[in-house]
Amino acid sequence: MHILLRRTFVLILFFSSTTVMLAKPAASQTDSDVTQQMWLDFDPSRWLTPRVELFGDVGVRWGIDDRSWWRLVVRPSVGVPVSRFRVTGGVGNFFNFNDIIEDRWEVRPFQGVSTVWPHMRVDFDHYLRLEERFDFNTETWNSLNSLRLRYRLRVRYQWSAAQLERHWAATASGEVFVTLAGQEGQQQEEIRVTAGIERSFSRSRRLRMEITWQQESLYFRPGERINEFYLRIRLYRRW
Repeated sequence: MHILLRRTFVLILFFSSTTVMLAKPAASQTDSDVTQQMWLDFDPSRWLTPRVELFGDVGVRWGIDDRSWWRLVVRPSVGVPVSRFRVTGGVGNFFNFNDIIEDRWEVRPFQGVSTVWPHMRVDFDHYLRLEERFDFNTETWNSLNSLRLRYRLRVRYQWSAAQLERHWAATASGEVFVTLAGQEGQQQEEIRVTAGIERSFSRSRRLRMEITWQQESLYFRPGERINEFYLRIRLYRRW
């Protein structure tokens, strides 16, 4: 009985925090300051050797209330464990297709390091990432360049599902973005808060659903901050 109560408490906490997260920022903004998006991602991974992992994500993103744009994301990456840390690197490609403004292609190399500490029944996952952003206008091929730092803290609680070797997990995370150089004219994320629920279907496959509030500034609306809410569905597959 205590296991059932614990799981029920986690689910109630997850959905309650999600509701508060969505309602509070939206209540203080006008409709023009709030947008909704849908993100769909496929996240494959494979260990090439016991110490080298290839991973990445391929996805599409679009506006629910604004159908004038959509985005294709392709981000090949590699990870290497070093002691208690995991060192990562890769190149993100963000293809932005717009009906109103020019299409853009952002090339985003990154280097990161992550660790889980403290490692308890509830895990605390820290991820620090440096990104070099090269944002090209695909008509003129002029670029807007910047360097930024990202830090994400994610809390994760996992429990066993009814099926053998299956699990559920609840996650909550916060992420901040700090521009170190450049930025004028670029789309700039500032803060991101996410709540998620995850279910595994085998040792190699799992599905995660996340709801996120994000605040950012847009290069075509200088001086304004936009509140974005998006639903993200991610399918993970390991080979």
